Amino acid sequence: MAIVCKTCGRQYDITLFEFGRTVRCDCGNIIDLKTKVPIDKMISKEAQEVIISMLEKAEDFYVPVKKIWEELSSQGYKLPDYNDFLRCLKKDKRLEIEEFKEQDFDDDEEMEESGFYAGPRVKLKSRKITKQDM
Repeated sequence: MAIVCKTCGRQYDITLFEFGRTVRCDCGNIIDLKTKVPIDKMISKEAQEVIISMLEKAEDFYVPVKKIWEELSSQGYKLPDYNDFLRCLKKDKRLEIEEFKEQDFDDDEEMEESGFYAGPRVKLKSRKITKQDM
């Protein structure tokens, strides 16, 4: 996706820049990426395909959003911050986001290192849960 300088019309590929940053156009105008990027365009098509693939192959139907965000970040995908990432997933019509009541842990960081994540979980709407799955 391209962002256009309102002063001179020059276009920039936003996937080359980190979200929440500014870009100085060759004409000198400053473009604020955080306010100019529609929420549904903050995750690249390639990253979206990886998310769908992860959810198709996941052992669990509901996968913690934070786990997906961390895995994609560690693979080098440029992503928005966690809260914007969650908002992007909520806008994706292929996905279903659920909040489950969870036990509070004293040390969330230690739990995450063990593979247990708190917070919202995401599921593919097309992946139906059957009686055998229960």
